Amino acid sequence: GGLIRMKDPADPTVIHSYPFKTEFKAARPAIVVSPDKMNVFYVGIDNPVSISVPGIAAEDLQPSMSGGSISGSRGKYMVKVGNNMVGKEVVVNVSARTKNGTKSMGQGIKFRVKRVPNPIPTVYGKRGTDNIKAGEVQFIKGVVPVMDNFEFELKFPVMSFNVSMNVNGVDVTEATNGPQLSPKQSSLIKKAKKGTKIYFENVKVQKPGGTVEDIGNVILKIG
Repeated sequence: GGLIRMKDPADPTVIHSYPFKTEFKAARPAIVVSPDKMNVFYVGIDNPVSISVPGIAAEDLQPSMSGGSISGSRGKYMVKVGNNMVGKEVVVNVSARTKNGTKSMGQGIKFRVKRVPNPIPTVYGKRGTDNIKAGEVQFIKGVVPVMDNFEFELKFPVMSFNVSMNVNGVDVTEATNGPQLSPKQSSLIKKAKKGTKIYFENVKVQKPGGTVEDIGNVILKIG
């Protein structure tokens, strides 16, 4: 509260007094840590987050975290977490520079940590068990992993895969490293006849974080 005193415009010798009183509530600043693309942090990639505290300038924020690393400035940051944190929680904490020094902005925000989902192997744009025309077999170049409905655009290097096929009653398998068909694999699939099934198996890719995983098979039947 307080008192406002002012001279009367008509008679400066007269002083008018206006007492006032009001109430308000003061709340501790609330931390807002918003993941830009997901509600978890994924291993091995840059996870973008936006951080703000009402009433605090973005340049005065000083975020930190347990279980990972955070970098950036002025409200926009990137979070990285390692394989050792899969299935656990990490905590993003926020402090701010004030006229009285650095001050914590409250309890940190918890996030779950997951591995990036496995991609799906495709061959000539086909996946799972599918049909392919005999004339299209010559255009098969290799295996391409794709992601469905995922927030990030990621590439998964193909480390190896096998091609298997029955040739004149004998099961033949040819292996290769990398995403492209080897000369032996190309030669094998050229022997495919109508009704033959070509198996692209044990497709292994390297995921963010460095792990190598088998992502499944593609079976193409010559129609």
